[in-house]
Order: sequence, then C-alpha cells, then structure tokens
Amino acid sequence: STTLDGVSQNDRFGLNSNGYSTATGMPFPLAAIGQVSVELAPFDVNYGGFSACTINAVTKTGSNEFHGGVFYQYTDDSLRGDSLDFGGDGSRTYDSEDYDEYRRGFDLGGYIIPDKLFFYIAYEESQEPEFIAQGIAGSNNGEVRDWLSQEDFDRIASIAQSVYDYDPGGMPGNGVQEEEKYSARIDWNVTDTQTLSLIYNKYEGFENRASDSDDDEFEFANHFYTKGAESETITAKWAAQWTDSFSTELFYSQNEMNDSQVNVADVGFAEMQISVDGNTVYLGTDDSRQSNALDTESDYFKLNAQYLAGDHVLTFGYEQEALSVFNLFVQHSDGGEIRFDSIDDFEAGLAARYYYGSGGGTNDPTDAAASYENTLHTFYLQDEWYIASADLTLVYGLRYEKFTSDDAPNYNAAWEQEFGFSNAQGLDGLDLLMPRLGFTWDVSDRTSLRGGVGLFSGGNPNVWISNAWSNDGITNVQLRENGVSLLDNTFANGGAVGYAPPTSLYDAVAATTPEDGSVSRTAVIDPDYEQPGEWKVSLGSSHEFGQGWMFDFDLIYSRLENAAYYQDISQTIVGYTTTGAPIYDYAGDVADVYMLTNSGYDAEGFVASLGLTKAFDNGLTVSLGYAMVESEDISPMTSSTAGSNFDNTALIDVNNPRPGTSNYEVPHRFSMNLNYTKEFISGLETNITLTAVHAQGQGGNFVMSSADLEGDGFFGRHLLYVPTGADDPNVVFADSFDQDAFFAWVEDNGLSSGYVGRNQVNANWSTRVNLAIRQEIPSFSEDTHASVYLLVNNLGNLLNDRWGHQYDAQFFSQVVVDSEVNDAGQYVFTDFNGANVDDLDDNLSLWEAQIGIDFKF
Repeated sequence: STTLDGVSQNDRFGLNSNGYSTATGMPFPLAAIGQVSVELAPFDVNYGGFSACTINAVTKTGSNEFHGGVFYQYTDDSLRGDSLDFGGDGSRTYDSEDYDEYRRGFDLGGYIIPDKLFFYIAYEESQEPEFIAQGIAGSNNGEVRDWLSQEDFDRIASIAQSVYDYDPGGMPGNGVQEEEKYSARIDWNVTDTQTLSLIYNKYEGFENRASDSDDDEFEFANHFYTKGAESETITAKWAAQWTDSFSTELFYSQNEMNDSQVNVADVGFAEMQISVDGNTVYLGTDDSRQSNALDTESDYFKLNAQYLAGDHVLTFGYEQEALSVFNLFVQHSDGGEIRFDSIDDFEAGLAARYYYGSGGGTNDPTDAAASYENTLHTFYLQDEWYIASADLTLVYGLRYEKFTSDDAPNYNAAWEQEFGFSNAQGLDGLDLLMPRLGFTWDVSDRTSLRGGVGLFSGGNPNVWISNAWSNDGITNVQLRENGVSLLDNTFANGGAVGYAPPTSLYDAVAATTPEDGSVSRTAVIDPDYEQPGEWKVSLGSSHEFGQGWMFDFDLIYSRLENAAYYQDISQTIVGYTTTGAPIYDYAGDVADVYMLTNSGYDAEGFVASLGLTKAFDNGLTVSLGYAMVESEDISPMTSSTAGSNFDNTALIDVNNPRPGTSNYEVPHRFSMNLNYTKEFISGLETNITLTAVHAQGQGGNFVMSSADLEGDGFFGRHLLYVPTGADDPNVVFADSFDQDAFFAWVEDNGLSSGYVGRNQVNANWSTRVNLAIRQEIPSFSEDTHASVYLLVNNLGNLLNDRWGHQYDAQFFSQVVVDSEVNDAGQYVFTDFNGANVDDLDDNLSLWEAQIGIDFKF
C-alpha cells in the first residue's frame, strides 16, 4: 500500500504492475515529498489496506522562511549501451532509435502570513522512451523475431492492403512515456492547538505499449495502443490538541482516476491473428482495446483520536472509503477478432475462428459496462502501554473492516437454474476482525528487540470483483463462429470485412435478451466468499557493536488464510491418471464458468533478513544486506480476467490448487551500498554512491500440454510429470519422442522423478551495480546550494558487455512435452519441446547514464 499523507494512492482496481493508481508512473512529484516511511509488519491498528508492506509519503510544509529548488536531468540514445555478449553463445547489437529523455521540475515553500499561513508547491514533468520496438529477421529493430522473414512480412502487409483495404503499419518502433505531476499544500495555524491543511495532487500521463509481445508474437505498428492515466486528489486534514491528554485528527479526501486505453490507429478494424510456423502475427485493433475505459471515484473519511492516561496511549478511530467504479471492458466489440491458420488462408479470406462481442440486445458495448459502488467501514481500538521499569512498550488492539454495498451483478435466472444459487453476489457484509499485538524492548543501551503477531488484509483488486459484473451472461455477449469464409460473407450494417462483424454474429447478439441468459463464459462470486487475511509473526533486533557497527536482523513468518482463487465450476472430475491426478471434463453443455472463491488450504511464508552498517570518520558509509525468502501462495492471481487467472496457474488439480512456491518469491538477495563524501575542493562537497544487488531469479514452471486432462483443453497448465525412466508404468513414450534428449534435459535441470513442483526452477541470478556521483558547484550565496550529478545505471554492462545481464522467469509456463492421456490413465508423451525458464530483459541489461543539475535555496 502506498499512501500520500495517509491517503491511498493505490491501484484500487488492479490493472497496474507498479501498484500505483497511475500505470505510467509514480502519481506525485518527488520534490514535494519531505519524508517516507516503510513498514513491513506494523502491528499498529492504524495501518490497513495491505498484507505485505505499507509506504507512506509525507508532503513538505512551508515555514517562515522561503525554501525551494529546481532540477533538470537528461539522457539520450548516445548515453545508452548497444551490445550484450553471451560468451560462447555470441553477442547481440542493439540499434536504438534516436531519443531524448528528461525529467525536470521545481518546488517552492514559504509563508503567506508569517506564523499563520504557509504554502508549498511542486511540479515535475518527464519524457522517456518506451523500448517496445519489434523487428523481423535481419532487421535489428528492437526485439527481433527470427521466425518472421522479410518475405512473409511484406506478403502479409500487401494482403492487408489489397484484400482488406487496411494499412497495418510497418515494423513498430519504440514508444514514449510522458508525465506531468502537480502538488500544492496550504497549512493554517487556526489556533495554537489546531491546524488545518489542504493538499492537492494531480497526475497526467500516458505511455505507448505493445499488446502482444512474447517471443512467439509479432505486432504490426498499428496494433500497439496508448495507455493514459489522469488522477486528481484533494485532501483536507484538521488536527487538534484539545487538552494535554486528548487530541484528534480529521481527514476528508476525494480522488478521481480516469484510465484510458486507445489503439494507436483507432479506425475500428478487427484484430487479425495469422499463424506462421506455430507463431502469431497480429494486425488491426487489439481485441481488448476495442471498448476499454475505467473510471474510479473515492471519498475517504477518517476520524482518529488519542488519549494519554498515565503510561497508556489509547487510540480509537473510524474510517470510511466509498468507492465508485465504472469499468468498460468488452472484447471483440469493434470489428471483432479473426484468426487464420496460415498466410494462405489470410489471403483467401478463410478464417478458422471469428469472435464478436457487445452489449446483449443492443450491440452497444457501453451497455455491458460494469458499474457499482461499495463502501469500506473500518473501526479500531488500541492501547500503547509503556512499562518504564522494563523499558518495554506494548501495543495491542483490534481493527475491524466491513464492506457494505447495495449493488450486485445482474440476476441471471438461467444461471441459478443451472447451479442452484444466484449469480447476483456482491460484497455486502464481507468483513474481517484483525487482532494485533506488538512490542519494542530496549534490552540495553546497545540492543533492542521488536516483534509481534497480527492479522492483515487488503490489496485485493476490484477487477476480480468486477468480473462478476462484466461477465453476467446477459449484458456482455461473446460469440464465435468457426470456419468463416470472409470474402463471400455479409457484414453488419453494410460494412466491409474487418470493419464490421458478420451479420450472423451481429444479429445473434442483437437478439439476445435477459431471458436468454447465457451460462457459459460467465463469472461469479462465491456466496460464501470470505475476505482473505494474512497472519504475521515477526521478531527482530538491532545491536550496536563497538566502533559504530550496527547489526539488524528480522524474521517474519506469515500464513495466508482464505486465499482467493478461481474455480471453473462447469467442470467435474471424470477419472484419474495412474499417478492419481484428477481428469476433468465439462458436466454438460455449459463451459467456462469461473467462480471467485476461497481456498481451504493455508499458504505459508518465511523471510529472514540481515543488515550491517558502519559510518567511518573518513566519510565512508558501508551498508550490507541479505534476505532469504520462502513463500507460498495458492494462486498467483496474475491477471485481470477470471479466465486468465484460472488458466495461468500451473497445477496438478486445476480446480483445487495446493500451496506452492509463489511466482513472486526471490529466494536469495544480497545488497550493498557504499557512500563516500569528501571535499576535494574546499567548501564544495563531493558525494559518490555505489549500490549493488545480486539476486536469484524468480521461479518458473515446467508443464506438459494435454487436452485430455480437462474440458477446456487449455495447453500448458499441468505440471510436468518426470518419469523414473523408460519403463515408468505411468508414461508411454511415442515412437517419435526423443527420450535421450528429454532425460538429458531432466538431468541438466536437476529434476527428480514425479511431478515438478510449482515454480521449482529459478531463473538465473542477476547482478546490477549503479553509480551516482554528485558534485557541489559554486553558488551565488551561502544560503543557496548548486550541484551537478552523474547517474550510471548498470555499471557492469558499461565496463564489460558480459556483465549486468538481467534475468527473470518467463511469465507463461514453459511447455516441455506434448502429451495425451490414454484410456488406461497413462500419460502418452508425443513430443519433447525443451524449455528454459529464463527471460533476459534486454533493455534493463544495457547500461544507461544520466546527467543532471539542481539548485536549492
């Protein structure tokens, strides 16, 4: 959870990888921030809305003196690396397009009325490249797809224009990200004991993005889209000290966030997918951006009171956050999505599949938007007790959260008839009581202990909830036709192929009524759904050795209860493999019905961290750290849609997942920070900082494809079974299967027989070293300070092309073998594909330098 002056700046809906409400960057200017606190396991009941950690940024306030500053930071393509060396595997050169990158801003604070009324303002703007270019074989244009030849590329582009009258664009180049951030704060000393603060923050930004950018995908330029965000927050805070013992704080805040996703060539043309040797070429309007908009509004109120009674500080409070969501996400609603099995079929207009969806009964996609409100009420009570005789502070209390809402998804009678309960399940009544106990004990002048136990909850994206509104089987109708001949077909409203859906699909959507109520491809919230919670137990210590050495250690154990995950309740167990793995199939004509529910299993985690710090008299400060993580989850819940969340978890039992290694676990991480300060020039300080991180890659999955294990035939979800050898009774090898290569691969990856655990194999270690040099320069008065600085990201790659390579686990599970299940329940291995969990991040692996100047007064 990230808060600004105690008010949430989080991604309430859950679409952004950075956790902020604004996908394109941090939602407030850094120059406005005076303090930042990070809490990993705060047992204070004031903290909520998260289960991992909370970060609170506090804006600067004005004073009776004027202070401020300006800064400018710049880099361009000449200050970026262009090659990576892979040793025996050769090297690669990167031709970057010309670009300029900058970040600039200012801040200013002071008084309007001395001792009474103060202000602080800040502004920041930036522009930077988005390295999203994709190239064909031999092009050296960004991320190259060696499987797509110049001949095939030219042929597809020519067919698009001559047959479909559509210009798909050429090879996509890099994009750009631009941001503007505004912050203003006014503080009024109403009396000697009361203050009123008004804080305004606004963010505007956008970035160009690729839609489908995996190694086996290539997009023409007009398939890209622009992601935009606009967020505005207004906060009023009143603090009062009524007596020496009693004080209160009152908050009121409003936030509006508008999220947009617009195709770069918004001409209403269908997404077309063309299969090329098992890979996919995309052109047209991305299927998920044909109708896509998100607006959220929140009103936040908080009353907090503290009462000092002897050695006790009693805290009690109430918070209320009313959230309004409008989410338009209707795939295939413009021209739809058309898939071709080959370039020849693309030229002949022979579509293997045609998808179209829109508002049922109207063909207006806005009628299928999810629109709902809910309110989170929070009550808390706490006692902080200082026991002077033991130099011990105890904190203990209760935090209670409850959702109320008058909104629920549209009732689908056919759905209830099929499953025996209503799909109109919302959040009303969802609650959780969170007890907490913490302590801080100063054992001696050099040693302190800290720890506690408590329950935490929050951070569950509303997009998981919103799926039940967007996929109710009534408003958002998604249909498909197979084997469509496009060139002799008729299209809606007299439109042309690609620019409108087939008349048959359009009319079928128009004819849909609430009484028709589709059951397949729907989503629902379990009527017994409970709020997930995570217990944390922590113990830590700080100890000062002699001569200024400071040692810290922290241990945190966590246990996740009622973890959220998706089931496909249209599938049922119809048998078992010889290994005991369940085989699923659809129970009837209904398919792909996803229910957000809770797991009956608990997932555990353990974190141990060590830190050592020393400040030397010569100006050098050394900090060393190590963290070890073992973390489980039930489902990584990687996605925004119900189907993707269900599909993207590697399992043995797809509808009843057991705890497994988390997708987000970084098992080992070493860190170092060296800071050296010295006046090489009298009166002008030089500061040199070197930071380094050496971390093991996150885990990845090895799976096998088998359409026989479940009804939807999704490939690549079932964890790989490693046979004991050629005579394993659970496996039959097809004559074409390369056993020698497979078992050699098993040995190379250190795999044992049986099912490979979830995320059992980790990506390569990555090492990253950054350098910052700041030099003060002469200024025009003693009260002003100026400096120039140089930042080098990934210094290792600058020194040697083999160093600084950045790896991560690939997002999708790696399919090792193609398999089937025979009537005896044995796996039949038909093809060995090999797999590698590593995913090299080319852009992060290249060094980059930035230069800057700032002036403060």
